[in-house]
Amino acid sequence: MALVFTDSHGKVVEFHGDKSEISWRISCYGVVRNDAGAYLFVPAGDGKLHFPGGAAAVDEALRDVAVRETAEETGYRVTVTSTQPIHVNEQAFYHRRTERFFRSIQLFFPAVLTQQARDKSLVLATDSWREPVWRQLAELSSTELHPTIRQLVTALQSTNLT
Repeated sequence: MALVFTDSHGKVVEFHGDKSEISWRISCYGVVRNDAGAYLFVPAGDGKLHFPGGAAAVDEALRDVAVRETAEETGYRVTVTSTQPIHVNEQAFYHRRTERFFRSIQLFFPAVLTQQARDKSLVLATDSWREPVWRQLAELSSTELHPTIRQLVTALQSTNLT
């Protein structure tokens, strides 16, 4: 029986190989809210909005991953405001660039800007890089959101988790 994964464009990719070829990955994300109450998002490969974040290196503290990834994807410097994530998610995804399959544990940390100005020199531009956007949660529809953050955004819309 095939295992089902999705890529960054939301396309289904079936896995039929040896399960030992699937890697575990811990990913950390910054849930950044500014003084105006807007949240920072980056468009994923399929154009859907996602919080900035990515893979943890083995020598990094998890909160530091959210800080680094937010800077690399958006150019904003942030501080994580809690030692605990506000949301945990699991995802099975296929990374097309490396042709690897992952089971990912995603940790979402609340964060605030440490400076209002964006420093574009921090951004690691890639083929899939897109300009970050600030959005009020009340303006968002679920169809604009990457499926892995819909549950978290719904919770943020109804409560004050950050």
